Amino acid sequence: MKTYRVLIVFGILVLFALLFNGSTIESYVGETHKSNLTPSQERRLVELMKPVDVEGISFERLGVDGDGGYVVPLGHNYSNHICLGVGEDVTYENAILNRIKGHVVCFDHTVSKLPDHADPRIKWVKKGVGENENAELTTLPRIMKKFNSTGGDMSLKMDIEGWEFPVLKTMSRDDLNKFDLIVTELHCMGNNGDKGGGDSGPIKDSTSKLEALEKLCDTHYLVHIHPTPHCLPLELSDGTLIPYVAEFTFVKKAGRLAKKTQRTFPTELDESVLDPTLAKRRKACLRYITK
Repeated sequence: MKTYRVLIVFGILVLFALLFNGSTIESYVGETHKSNLTPSQERRLVELMKPVDVEGISFERLGVDGDGGYVVPLGHNYSNHICLGVGEDVTYENAILNRIKGHVVCFDHTVSKLPDHADPRIKWVKKGVGENENAELTTLPRIMKKFNSTGGDMSLKMDIEGWEFPVLKTMSRDDLNKFDLIVTELHCMGNNGDKGGGDSGPIKDSTSKLEALEKLCDTHYLVHIHPTPHCLPLELSDGTLIPYVAEFTFVKKAGRLAKKTQRTFPTELDESVLDPTLAKRRKACLRYITK
């Protein structure tokens, strides 16, 4: 009789765990975006979105504790910094100024001036950046030629609401390798930007976005990822949740060794999320990293 009681108690505990430990999507996030990739493409996307640890690199946060701040290698210096997308915040550019030997230049055709808090040493060009040159837009390869940097130690930030994909499309492997550090917000990975992802760029096709990420990961290691807390996660065909919109930090692979990350995400450097529902959602869509 005692054995049966033990079995019954054990069964109840197992059922309780299955119902309440967050193993079902409904228990911790509710609504999700749906993937329209094939299962093999989904597996590839998951692998590309797993950050690694790189030998000799520790991290710090530059910029605000929120959208616009990024986790980057601690104490590293760069020749020039190119910022694509200004909006209302350049605290990241203010912070990285002391790491830049040359220029910090921002490109954004949607603003009339830099924010009042901008350091006066930051330059601004009223042009957007895309796939082709026209009256409003220029291309990143064209910008890079003006810097004449051959050392491969530039820094790049892209926060341009989906236009990061056509920018990546214009870049060759040699272009990418001129950047030692790339931080970017990538929008609506894994589906065609159905809603709520802030994707105003011209490339909606999820396969094209996957190819852009593959191109970037060919030359750079992903070392940090942080989901945008207010965006719903992407649900894959097997129920796995991954970030739909996130801030990514990449460092150039050349001369560096990487291994599976030992860090727990979100890290202590990531944006503070006080809302318990958003915090739970963020944690849920980062579990794939340790699977």
